[in-house]
Amino acid sequence: MKTNRLIVLGALVILVAGAGPARSDPTPPDSSRADGLRVTRASATELRATFGHSTTAITLTSRSPEVGVARSSVEVNGKTMTATRDLTAGTASWSGGDRALTPAEHAGLLALAAKVSKEWAAPAKAARRALPTHTDLLLRLVMLAAEAPPGVELGSQQADRPAMTLESPTTFTAREKQSATCVESALERTADSSAERRRALAACQQSDEEGIFYMACVRANRPLNHDAGSHCFLQESINSGPGSSECLGECGPGCNGIDTYTYDCGDHDRCGRVHGGSLNPWDSECGDEYFEADDDTLWAPINRC
Repeated sequence: MKTNRLIVLGALVILVAGAGPARSDPTPPDSSRADGLRVTRASATELRATFGHSTTAITLTSRSPEVGVARSSVEVNGKTMTATRDLTAGTASWSGGDRALTPAEHAGLLALAAKVSKEWAAPAKAARRALPTHTDLLLRLVMLAAEAPPGVELGSQQADRPAMTLESPTTFTAREKQSATCVESALERTADSSAERRRALAACQQSDEEGIFYMACVRANRPLNHDAGSHCFLQESINSGPGSSECLGECGPGCNGIDTYTYDCGDHDRCGRVHGGSLNPWDSECGDEYFEADDDTLWAPINRC
């Protein structure tokens, strides 16, 4: 659960898709598809769909009971992930019901993320329109579910609207200096297999939750941070942003995300490339980076880049 968020800068609130109380274009996604995705109900306030992939059956439901509010669910072989977001109040929460996905279910969600990115997000970008409130949240929940490491039990999380920062020379430089806070000296005095070294490793882990720190919509070398059970907080200069290998930094899986790039999403992407994700969300691998990126996925505007 995230706490102590900073106040959003007034000039940046407009970057959030649908942040105002007005409804967006209610045009629903296309109806049925022969290749797995089928919309069974679509209206200005509700969307229902199904998706099949190999042995995985997914049911999608989302509705907007009032202006600016949406409630969505993604059911994967009977396991349900839910999300609620109130644009006016700036509140959001999501939950996986303390269930964990199997590798096959994870593969199904990856395929679904690619499908909705192509069929829901891309047409909205081409038409320069926002998705309806309920479709917008449902697409984000699919992306969040597709990023969850298999085997991780997903509990309830609060992910209210965070502070937002645009990449600039000043913020870029400040981030480059952040890695100096890691205490590597403790490791130099310990044996590789000792309990003392394990304690030192645990002590030099640190949170890197930054609210939403947007990458500029260009490919560039950027300082990306993560920690893991085998090393302290580490900063690397990594080519990231639109056009980079596997779209490093896009919120969502690979290049099938929401077409918005942030540093928290980049940190999680880099950690996953190096360590293969996490077996437990509270261990020292990539679980913390996943949870630090959830507010980016739920609040950063779709199709910003």
